[in-house]
Amino acid sequence: MPVVGQFVLLAMAWGSSFLFIKVGLESLAPLQVVWARMVVGAAVLWPAALVARRRVPRDKALWWHLTVVAVLLCLVPFTLFAWAEQRITSGLASTYNVTTPLMALAWSAVLLPAERLTRHTAAGLLLGFAGVLVILDPLPVAPGGDLAAQLACLAATACYGIAFVCLRRFVSPRRLPGLPVAVVRSPRGPW
Repeated sequence: MPVVGQFVLLAMAWGSSFLFIKVGLESLAPLQVVWARMVVGAAVLWPAALVARRRVPRDKALWWHLTVVAVLLCLVPFTLFAWAEQRITSGLASTYNVTTPLMALAWSAVLLPAERLTRHTAAGLLLGFAGVLVILDPLPVAPGGDLAAQLACLAATACYGIAFVCLRRFVSPRRLPGLPVAVVRSPRGPW
């Protein structure tokens, strides 16, 4: 499949998650939606890891880092988005989610000494946030939207940003295959 097709499928999968959260909230509590997302993800990852015969790393320090990443990349943001979507639309929540790469860049500049902002990256960061504001302008941000829910969405993307920094700093240098790392981050992996 061409890269463009892969990109479109990936965007559809990620974007539709906000719609599915909203649908799930019609009959489930926010934490039940979070639990369901985690279980469905694990149900896909575990068999894939078993079929691929990928062993999970045994290094305790790595497990600590992956636990922190799991909390910041899954548990906290999934909970914040599910809570927020009780008060705002799934479209607004997904719009806030576009700040994830901006948050990752901002946190990288703060937490990774080698990733200091240059004039160009700072301009790009500001331009990115300005673009989000342009997109949000016609949406019910201040007058009709729930400010706490919108701040929860931003807190969720801030968690994503910190998690990506943790992955880069503590996990990526180990050059581990992606599948075992993803399985470790899922609840109660098969090993």
